[in-house]
Amino acid sequence: KPTSGKEAAVCLIGSGTSKVILGGTVAKDDELINDTAGKAVKADANGQYVFGQALAAGVSGDIVEVALHYDYEYDA
Repeated sequence: KPTSGKEAAVCLIGSGTSKVILGGTVAKDDELINDTAGKAVKADANGQYVFGQALAAGVSGDIVEVALHYDYEYDA
């Protein structure tokens, strides 16, 4: 377990859903990455690694459900 403010590696096996805190505005079905604060934001540049897809729209600070999947590289 990392101390506060430190990085942690998380391994997801299979697929499913989870709830995340948003770090910006996202639309339903947006592909998501995590920002430097660990919050979910919309993928917007090639080379980013996507961890899931938003199942609902929201704005910064909202908690929304996401469909999880294996990391893959975002390609606009």
